[in-house]
Amino acid sequence: MTTATFTELHEEIRTLAANAQWFEDRMPWDAKYRKQGVQGITANAIDVVIETGDSGPVTPVGINLPNDQSIRERYGSKSVLLSNVLDAYERSTPPEFRSEFSWTPEEAERAERWGPIAAELTTTMHEVIGHGSGRLSDRLNGGAAPYLKEYFSTLEEARADLMAGYAAGGGTPPDEETQRWWELYGTVRWALLCRRQAERYLAEDEPSIELAVLGRRVCEQEYDILLALGHAAPLSVTDPLDSRERHAAIPHDRPAGPELLRAVGEFLTTEAGGTDPRLRFHARVAANALRIAEREAMLAAAHARRHRARLAALGCADDAQLCAKIRDGSLEHRFDEVVEAVRAATVDKLTVANPGHLAIPG
Repeated sequence: MTTATFTELHEEIRTLAANAQWFEDRMPWDAKYRKQGVQGITANAIDVVIETGDSGPVTPVGINLPNDQSIRERYGSKSVLLSNVLDAYERSTPPEFRSEFSWTPEEAERAERWGPIAAELTTTMHEVIGHGSGRLSDRLNGGAAPYLKEYFSTLEEARADLMAGYAAGGGTPPDEETQRWWELYGTVRWALLCRRQAERYLAEDEPSIELAVLGRRVCEQEYDILLALGHAAPLSVTDPLDSRERHAAIPHDRPAGPELLRAVGEFLTTEAGGTDPRLRFHARVAANALRIAEREAMLAAAHARRHRARLAALGCADDAQLCAKIRDGSLEHRFDEVVEAVRAATVDKLTVANPGHLAIPG
């Protein structure tokens, strides 16, 4: 990465870093999880000239290192805001994006005017205050990642977003409604990011297994939103792959097709990648993609029939029409039916994409 320091914003972000202890002392959690004697937090704002390696193909807007929370607690952290990248993202955001997520034209106009400053502040606090805050429980030897597994990165980013919003609010402990709003915001934001990543793959510009599989994680966020709004409850669903009988299709021999897929999945998760951690990660993602594809092959026909029936009952030809009617309020008088249809569709999608997620409490 080749960079140049952006002087004006550089001073703003360094001021935040210098006052990190003030924010830490006012975090809305038990005092035993607050860091005492915050040290080693450095922050800079830079303009990027060249990026390579893990900075591509799509660059981040900010970076916080190291990723190990125990090292952060002991030695501090370094945060960098990529100011010209943040500006480029802001300038490339279509006006329709803001109007879609604004209640009124006045709110959309306010977002257009102040959005760049708000995004800059949120990103800065996300990196400096969010990622750098808190201390681990003494029970979590080796960090939280081994316990949270594939959810660690998502939860860490959501936590940093939440703390950025908390700090931007002046450090006053949020009431329940405000905290709930930020939790929902973080969930919706992650869903949109997953969808955006999948669209990059579908545009055939980036042949990435990770981008492809992220598209099937959107339903996780959809169900989390239903849980948060009180429109769903945790469910215990048996993985369809655990209960399927394996029979070869006539006239073919065994191993049957599903058994071959399982063999490939086992190879990817146990042998592929060798000592390269990046390849091992992508091998696990590929194995998960195979499981999703197999579940879909098993259940797609039944799920499609049920979904068409749900849409027909609401007078809709497809999902786009259902969304349009929800947006314009024409189904408001059938709210409970709409919720049931959306919930059932999301359960079907998760049964294919990640049935275990349905059992996670909101």
